[in-house]
Amino acid sequence: MLSYLVFAYQWVLKRLPKAFSIPLVILLVLYFAFVFPLLAVRAVPKAERWISGQVPTVTIPRPTFLDIPKDYSVVGGIVSALLIIVIAVLGILVSYAIAATLYRIIRGKPMKHLKLSDPSPLPAAANGTAEANPLAKYERIGIILAGGGAKGAYQAGAMQAIHDFLEQHQALHKVRMIAGTSIGSWNSLFWLAGLVKRPDENKRSVLEQWWHEVDVKSVIRFALYIPLRQNYLLSPQPWEETFKRIFNDDPKISERMLHHIKHAAPGGDHNECTDAMHFYLTRANIALGTLEFTTNRDDLSNIDPNLPEGVRLRPKATPDAWKAAKSIDDVHNAVFASMDIPPLFKNVKIDDELFEDGGVVDNLPIRFGTEFENCDLLFILPLNASFAQPADQRSIMKRLFRVIDVRQGVLERNSFKMIYLYNELAALRDAAEKVETAAKIAAAAGSSAGSGGSNGESAGPSTGATATERALYRKHKPVQVFSICPEPELLINTAEFWKTAESGQAFRLMNRVTKDELKRFFYYDKPTPDWIRMARVGPQGEVTYLQDF
Repeated sequence: MLSYLVFAYQWVLKRLPKAFSIPLVILLVLYFAFVFPLLAVRAVPKAERWISGQVPTVTIPRPTFLDIPKDYSVVGGIVSALLIIVIAVLGILVSYAIAATLYRIIRGKPMKHLKLSDPSPLPAAANGTAEANPLAKYERIGIILAGGGAKGAYQAGAMQAIHDFLEQHQALHKVRMIAGTSIGSWNSLFWLAGLVKRPDENKRSVLEQWWHEVDVKSVIRFALYIPLRQNYLLSPQPWEETFKRIFNDDPKISERMLHHIKHAAPGGDHNECTDAMHFYLTRANIALGTLEFTTNRDDLSNIDPNLPEGVRLRPKATPDAWKAAKSIDDVHNAVFASMDIPPLFKNVKIDDELFEDGGVVDNLPIRFGTEFENCDLLFILPLNASFAQPADQRSIMKRLFRVIDVRQGVLERNSFKMIYLYNELAALRDAAEKVETAAKIAAAAGSSAGSGGSNGESAGPSTGATATERALYRKHKPVQVFSICPEPELLINTAEFWKTAESGQAFRLMNRVTKDELKRFFYYDKPTPDWIRMARVGPQGEVTYLQDF
């Protein structure tokens, strides 16, 4: 009994907004104390008698050991039970609807203590780099951000540490792309908007403030629910209001966002802009079950530069799998489609198609940093790739969430396996080029395809080239990886947005440990990235490493 009281106390006064939970409890108590008994005593018997009169009498043997009245009607008994269930459910739905309406009226402004600052200056190339700089040899750096709900606090703390590390080593201008899924899409906005760096040592960045103040009422409100007519319970309206306040209404921040939107794509005068980044925000197409995304590039239907013209039989992404962002509204739709957690939120509609959380298909979009952008260094921030924890055999919900966590973790580990294949293919190609047989294959393929290419080189094998020929003609180089991930027991988990204090603790913990881990960057900075490892951060800041993906 005590455990149930504690459970009720946590949800009513700790987890849900009091402006919603207290009216809901009051309405439920009033309904079941007064209205429900009245309906059960007066309305149900009348309805039972009327329905029983419309149905032929059914006679069944009555067990002698049961004291059943002789005038008992089986049909009437079933009708009474169903009616009682109906009026109970109806009372709950009506109470929920009234409480949700009251909450929508009286709820306060989300993130009211959030103080915006001017974006940090756009990064510029350094005038010379010291040889001791571990980032000097890299040309294209990418950021990959996984989905994970409230666990994004860990990711945000690591992001800020990486930003400081890149700035310290004059490499911010080398960050050419960022890709995010779900909460990773949200965190990526702060990097694009220049809101990751602290304005000074004594003030938190906007990113840091958001994760230190986040709570349930700042991300969701309760929507009216109509059974069999809709498949969602909540609305992200407060979260959308915060998006508008930060990234749309503030002129300096919106100008920075538009700078990336309008200048990062190749073509025209875009090539002259070197301080804009490519971004990729993923989502899942419900009808097709495929991964789609929004980007500020407009050239994705062109031939993949990883292979010579005429080799690749399909573009990197089919035209119907992506949308080019033209405005901040496009970015808004992309982010909230990427964070459309089923079955909590209404599906986001883009171009007459419905979408939900990108993590349904791919929770760690590494491919954008490899085959799309050909980065030579990736900072990858997973949130589920370390998911070992004791099994629970008592709670159905915990069992369900456990299955979801394991699935997301497996998806993330599979993404790391793709990096291995990407790097190993590059290494094998380099090795094969030194072998005489590889030269003969290349010469034969070149003669059959004819000359071509932008630099007067062979255009490569024809579209009917063998797998060996295509592998030999690929251009990509191995990519170096720095990756860090929180490890259970976590301070805050996927759905626990009510843990405001723990969110701030998670941010600070991962920020501190990531800074320490980046001091060991030389370990990752090998001439050839033969092995990829992920640092796993425990609840006390202890670090272990995962290399077997």
